[in-house]
Amino acid sequence: MTPPDEHPVLRRLFLGHQEQLRAALGASRGAIDHAGLKGAASEAHWRGLLETHLPRRYRVTTGVVVDCRGGQSQQIDIIVHDAHYCPRFLNQEGMSFVPAESVYAVLEAKQEINGSHLGAAANKAESVRRLERTSAPIMDRGREMPARDLPPIIAGIVTLTSHWADSLGPTFREQLARHTGQRTINIGCALHTGGFEVPESCDPGGVDIWPADTALVRFFLVLVRRLQRLATVPAIDWSMYERAFRGEA
Repeated sequence: MTPPDEHPVLRRLFLGHQEQLRAALGASRGAIDHAGLKGAASEAHWRGLLETHLPRRYRVTTGVVVDCRGGQSQQIDIIVHDAHYCPRFLNQEGMSFVPAESVYAVLEAKQEINGSHLGAAANKAESVRRLERTSAPIMDRGREMPARDLPPIIAGIVTLTSHWADSLGPTFREQLARHTGQRTINIGCALHTGGFEVPESCDPGGVDIWPADTALVRFFLVLVRRLQRLATVPAIDWSMYERAFRGEA
């Protein structure tokens, strides 16, 4: 009779993905000297992981988030957006232009978590969250349903390691707590260090931390849980985009 395995099969699968990503990011960090190319490789590894394992209702890309008033975000490393209603024509030469209404989450990808990179992630999150988002009524089995309330947009940061000697300890918590409101960073993962979540009912001072041995597993499950709670993005009011195209106020 075969003895029971030390770890359940799902845990082994997740930990296997974690080790593959660690190896890929570590190889890029060690082999690529150019900072820009190193960053691009890191972003690609994270996007590939999420694109492969998130449910098919989501699409993962890089690019800029835009709105019906002509506003646009900073360039975002990882955008998780709606796969069904977001128009595919807003994609040119690998750079996507994603309507703000279609965005579920935005993530900053760096080599390490530090104060500067947390600030960059907060700036990018704010640049997306401040955009105008429309919400139109929809038809459901012949009945017009009212426009949905706008759901919150998740913001996060993903890295290989942490800059601080105390890892994701007091210094990290202090830095994270500086970013509130539209600059709030909700979730994060540093593969060699651990991960974190700011619970939806708490301010940044109430952050939950988990260790390195399950960093990616916990991060992925927290992301999926939070995405699930957002349900479906609201219907885009395309008349507002049409008005902007015609140059109307």
